[in-house]
Amino acid sequence: MQAIRNPGMRQRHWEKISNDIGMPLYPDKKFTLVKADSMKLLDHLTAITKVSDVAGKEYGIEQVCVRVCVCLVCVCMYVCMCLWFVYMFVSCAPMWVSVGVLGCTCERRRAWS
Repeated sequence: MQAIRNPGMRQRHWEKISNDIGMPLYPDKKFTLVKADSMKLLDHLTAITKVSDVAGKEYGIEQVCVRVCVCLVCVCMYVCMCLWFVYMFVSCAPMWVSVGVLGCTCERRRAWS
């Protein structure tokens, strides 16, 4: 039953199992042990477990890829924000100097000397 409830099982896995055991197997949330017993699924345990193991490994890889993609998006957003701040500083620096924002510390320093 654990092999059937594997969260990595996709449509292609159910089709593979159905072909391997020679009967349709597409369990839903209402699938019970009684139904599994009536279908004699224990007779096909090896085929079901084999496909379920592959599905579990594929699912693990998918989850790692999702985490990596989320991290890459965060890094890209951070880099874009940093580049935006650099662009704004470089493009606005001449204006800040002309209105005295960047030059005020130098002028105050000269006045103190």
